[in-house]
Amino acid sequence: MVHRLRWWAAGHPWMLAGWLAYAITALLGRALPPLLASDESALVPAATRRRIEAIAYGLSTLKDTAYHAPPTRGILPAPAALWAANQVVGVAAPDSAVILSVDRAVTPVGGRPRPAWLILHSGGNDHSTLSAIADDRTGVLGGALAYQESDTFGYLQSVSRLDLSPRAVRPGAPEYVLDTSGTAVSIGSVGRRIALAWTLQAGDLLRPLPANAGVRWNLSPLRRLAQLAPFAEWDVPAARLVHDELVWVVDGYLVSGTFPLADQVHWRDRVVNSVRAAFVAVIRAETGETRIYLRRTADPFAERWAAITGGLIQPASALPAELQREVWYPEALYRAQAVILQGPHWQVGALVGSGANPDEEPVRPDQAWDPDTLGLHLLIPYEDPDHRRIIAVLSGGMIDGWESLRLFRLDSAQVLPSPLSLENRWSRFPTYTQIRDSVRESGGQWKDGTVRYWLGATGLGAYQPAYAKSPNGDPSMIWVSLALGDRLGAGRTLNDAYRNLLGLTTPVIATGSLTSQLEEARAWASRADSALRQGDFVAFGRAFEALKRVLQGGAVRHK
Repeated sequence: MVHRLRWWAAGHPWMLAGWLAYAITALLGRALPPLLASDESALVPAATRRRIEAIAYGLSTLKDTAYHAPPTRGILPAPAALWAANQVVGVAAPDSAVILSVDRAVTPVGGRPRPAWLILHSGGNDHSTLSAIADDRTGVLGGALAYQESDTFGYLQSVSRLDLSPRAVRPGAPEYVLDTSGTAVSIGSVGRRIALAWTLQAGDLLRPLPANAGVRWNLSPLRRLAQLAPFAEWDVPAARLVHDELVWVVDGYLVSGTFPLADQVHWRDRVVNSVRAAFVAVIRAETGETRIYLRRTADPFAERWAAITGGLIQPASALPAELQREVWYPEALYRAQAVILQGPHWQVGALVGSGANPDEEPVRPDQAWDPDTLGLHLLIPYEDPDHRRIIAVLSGGMIDGWESLRLFRLDSAQVLPSPLSLENRWSRFPTYTQIRDSVRESGGQWKDGTVRYWLGATGLGAYQPAYAKSPNGDPSMIWVSLALGDRLGAGRTLNDAYRNLLGLTTPVIATGSLTSQLEEARAWASRADSALRQGDFVAFGRAFEALKRVLQGGAVRHK
């Protein structure tokens, strides 16, 4: 036995060294954090703690600079994120539907990419329906617009963008499905059938079945990935449309609670002190084809996992170009990084919102559309807790396929008050009070949206949409409050609010101008007439329904 051990050690020196290094790291990770939790942690130099946390949380590439607006950056956010998840869900799916996923994504509309919400919901009989709701625009009267692939503008009623078959991979999928398409795992002989029935606990497989019957299982994206790569922790699957095909993009992480000397953050149901984005998985919903790739910024531990999995994890260069555009900055990593950066040794400030306590879930970042790439970037502001003013912004996005993390520090001319202070000032607008009371008196519900910040040509800006829900449950974006520097504005749309901020208009309570209503009505009438002449009665019905909604006041109803 001793000779065998010597032979193994001589033949595998690097593996032995790796296990020894792991054992020492684990021992130090368990022994040192309790010591650092005491007042003695102040003895560790701030620069040393920053270098350690940069390794533990992927902060080595962080760019910490003062904010200087790019020459192409506009005054207003374009395109602006106007809707929230809880608002668009009611538009895309009836009340009886089960919502399976809600994600922001870029979807092709009439050959052009447009920012939208993708909502997948169950439609009964094991079928699922995907709807696309515009995120950067509304109807004339503030109603949500639903996209179809061939349309250049949206419908005022819910329409299906894509229908999934019962065998598709999706959240909430059953444990298994029987499939006669010829692409599933064949049930085959009696012995094979019994083995599959026992493994899947599927009594249906023992009943008489067609000769070409097969079975599919692991139809949940997370369950599928947990079987393939259990060493990684996988995030919530995000829906993307690629050539009008639904794919799931899932970020995979390597997480540790024993990284020495690094501050802790809350991770799901535990506290950890190292989070690294290592992998990205792409799952084609209909076929179930699953591919796992290294991220370009993967560390040596992730690369080692890729090496020992025998080709399961492919290099980052193998990710097709059409899918690279669908891989965005890993949100769970970003949230952990944002919490770490509020440590006193980073001298950034306090996060706006929760996340200061490691026992709390890190604050959810704002998701904003990048006006240059039309990709999604993440943004979290930091405030001076003594003066309640935003003094820095952390921005995470993708540049040419690489993760980019930037901390922008704001000078005194660029700062804005914290969200609560802005809301208090906006609520003093007389018109704001009048329109809110008008909605409530008519039996509707008023809901203030999230205060959103963005970095524009003049520095930091902020806006807050407000939503009204009619008595029959139809939502509309009815008001937008705006702040730039020390000036405030409000109006029916973001552009109206900007004109009010400049003193060019006065915010008024209105249901949309008559001119704009007539223009939209003419457009829908023309579309209905064109569809009727082509014999497309489905398109005619949708256009005619939209025409009625515009003339009657614009409400979204499910068809």
